[in-house]
Amino acid sequence: MQRNAKKDLATFTTGKVYHADLQASYNIGARYFIRAIQKSISEKKWLTLQAKVPELSKRTEQTLSSFISLNQALET
Repeated sequence: MQRNAKKDLATFTTGKVYHADLQASYNIGARYFIRAIQKSISEKKWLTLQAKVPELSKRTEQTLSSFISLNQALET
């Protein structure tokens, strides 16, 4: 694997290029925990949370800020 000068892109021997900044790792981790929370609550509660945090409806749009917003919504 090679990284570019800014260290935000990684090129693998297969030729695939991935965004490799630290923020991407945070977002991947956040998606994991969002999914765990979703599995642990009822569908009705999840839909209520989606109304409060709309980006939860699409997994590809979930980021660390979505996870933080979800935690705040759970506390209310």
